[in-house]
Amino acid sequence: MKLPLRLAWKHHPWLSLAFVAALLVAAGFVIKTVAVAIYWSQPEHQRQDLQAWMTPRYVVHSWDLEPEHVIHLLGENEKYKGMSLGQIADDMALPFAEFTLHMQSELEAIAKAAHE
Repeated sequence: MKLPLRLAWKHHPWLSLAFVAALLVAAGFVIKTVAVAIYWSQPEHQRQDLQAWMTPRYVVHSWDLEPEHVIHLLGENEKYKGMSLGQIADDMALPFAEFTLHMQSELEAIAKAAHE
């Protein structure tokens, strides 16, 4: 008796290739999901002090907040989407230290209220 995989390959090669491709894509999603879960579960990535390279989305993940909270802190300005905090501070004409001092205190208050 022939193996089922060889039989499938012999009679339906394109379908077999599509199946293998689907398995590879699914494996990629699983690997990405596990990698992201491991990254954000590590204590050094949770509630990090703000740095110039961070994006608002990174802050949302690091502080475990709803995106609306950080958007509200930034004045609900869509142009800041994808920009780093350093670029946002420059755009607001604020020194980065002053910008982060304000943001950090607001984030701590929001995080405390959100997790009570």
